This record gives sequence, structure tokens and C-alpha cells, in this order.
Amino acid sequence: MQYLLLPFTHGIDREAIDQALVMAENFSACLVCVAFIPCSPDKHKGIRLERIQQAKDFLEYMYYRARQAGIKLQRMELYIPNLEEGILRLSQEMDNAPILLFTRHERGILLDLSTIRSVVEDERSRYYLLLLARRHGSIALPQFLQPLLQKYQGTAKAPALRFLGPQHANPESMLLGSHRLLDIKNGNQSFLRSNF
Repeated sequence: MQYLLLPFTHGIDREAIDQALVMAENFSACLVCVAFIPCSPDKHKGIRLERIQQAKDFLEYMYYRARQAGIKLQRMELYIPNLEEGILRLSQEMDNAPILLFTRHERGILLDLSTIRSVVEDERSRYYLLLLARRHGSIALPQFLQPLLQKYQGTAKAPALRFLGPQHANPESMLLGSHRLLDIKNGNQSFLRSNF
């Protein structure tokens, strides 16, 4: 069975969740929703109750939405001291399941932008990065991607940038390079970056 990993730390976003469900449906994959709760090495010391409640709300909302859409779903709540390493390790344990990441302009959605950047820049990662449109419909490539694009320009790991609607996503057409892909929603059309 194929898996897609949807990590979460904060900020439930309906558009991102809709896109994750569409991707899971298009790939006939099980969507693994993981609410990561960053903590100190002594486990629960210093964890804010609102983070725990938001994690539970996210997992319940995902259960409800996946059930409505008929999508296979697994839910987890993990307390972890190193968020980026935890996301990558879980992906590897799930046969290198692609990680779903979302940004809107220069903001991380479901995760902090710094976490998204760390995952994208790690050569072990497989990911789909979906760049969501702002309210007025424009899409901006996050600044942190510019150095990455320049670094691999003209090499075998160079990312491929193209437009593709998520409803037409095909796993074989997306396997390019050493990472996974960026999917940017703009109305009915999406901008897809594959670096896998």
C-alpha cells in the first residue's frame, strides 16, 4: 500500500486539507496524518495544553473529512524533541512515503516555514510541496527555494517546474530528480515542482 504523510504542528487550513485528500485519492494512497507535538527530551515538560488540543482537533477533523471523502486514513499523535528528524524518520519507516508540505506566499501551512525548509533541503526527503494561492489568486515561490533551484540548475538533480492540476496527478509523471514535488494551486490550475 502506498502512503502519503501529512505532518501537522499548528493551524488547521481547509484548502491544504482538501488538497491532501485529493492527492491521496489520486494516488490511491492511505493518508497518514501525524500531529507532531514538539517537546523537550524530558517528554511532557513545557508542553502547552493548547498545542495538545489543536493536535486532537486536527486529527478529529481529518477523520471526519476522510470519512466523507472515502479516503483511507491513519492518525497519530507524536511527542518529539526534534521535529524535522521525526518527520524524515517516520517517512523512511513508511517505505519513504512522500511528505505533503504546504506554503502560502512566505508562510508555512500546517507546519512552520523553517520546518518545511529543513525537510525540503534534506536530500533524504521525498516530498510534495503545494504552494497555495493567496486570497487574490496569486502564487509566490517562497524565497527559500531560490538557492535550492540555483544549486541544482543544470544537474541531474535539477527540479522540474510545470503546471499540473492535482486531479490529474500521476505518480509516474512526477518522479523526476531526487526529491518529490511542489504543487501550487491557482484556481483550477496547479503549479507543480518535481524534484524527486
